[in-house]
Amino acid sequence: MLPAGTGPAPASARPSVAFGEGRRPEATTTHVKVAEFQGPLALLLTLIEARQLDVLTVPLGGLADAYLDALATLDDDRLGNVSSFIAIASQLILIKSRAMLPRQVELPPGVLPEDEPDPEAELRARLILYRIHRDAGVRLQGEAALRAHRKAQLEERLQWGPAYEDGDLLFARENGTPMDPDGLSGTFKRRAAKLGLPRIRFHDMRHTHATLGLEAGIPPKVMQERLGHSSITMTLDLYSHVVPGMQKDAASRIAALIDAAG
Repeated sequence: MLPAGTGPAPASARPSVAFGEGRRPEATTTHVKVAEFQGPLALLLTLIEARQLDVLTVPLGGLADAYLDALATLDDDRLGNVSSFIAIASQLILIKSRAMLPRQVELPPGVLPEDEPDPEAELRARLILYRIHRDAGVRLQGEAALRAHRKAQLEERLQWGPAYEDGDLLFARENGTPMDPDGLSGTFKRRAAKLGLPRIRFHDMRHTHATLGLEAGIPPKVMQERLGHSSITMTLDLYSHVVPGMQKDAASRIAALIDAAG
């Protein structure tokens, strides 16, 4: 299993990518949002992360359908992207074929006869390297946004002069004083309504963050620390509705590993 991680475009501008199971009912389809199409390798990593899959359990039909949908949004270089996708799809087919065929000689995992290259190990390495670069880019963009925010605060401080109240707050009003909770909630509700989003409280985004994190496979202990809960029991009690799905996910992933090893 792979280890779990451009500025974001407006929600309305993000293309939707659906990963289906061939021609199965719509209920089995996974929908995700991507800021922009960045090639078949990125699409494969998105599918693996969205469904908590392993390279051996990636549904080729769903990946192909999602790729064709993404390809339709491109204005140029479709031929280059098609050739890249064929290369990755053929590598997946080779990996799956090797997993299904019995080996004549028992060898350690990852070792093939006559020192042949292991396509599964190669693809895993490419995905891991791609994710490292992708996540590093996201972190750098976050740091850049924070620096820009701090710069704007310094400019506000200079404009207000001695009247500025420096409470060393990351999010404050123009004069440095704490933001009014009611005003923040009101702004959030108005913007959510303008975007056509369901009506929720500002605090509910905290619950959404926790639920999505647990569903994405982030360990409960990590989520407990992010939420500031005094114990992991509190986290699991509050988000017990997510646990059954996590158990099903774990069982599926273990079964896939056993099938691949057999």
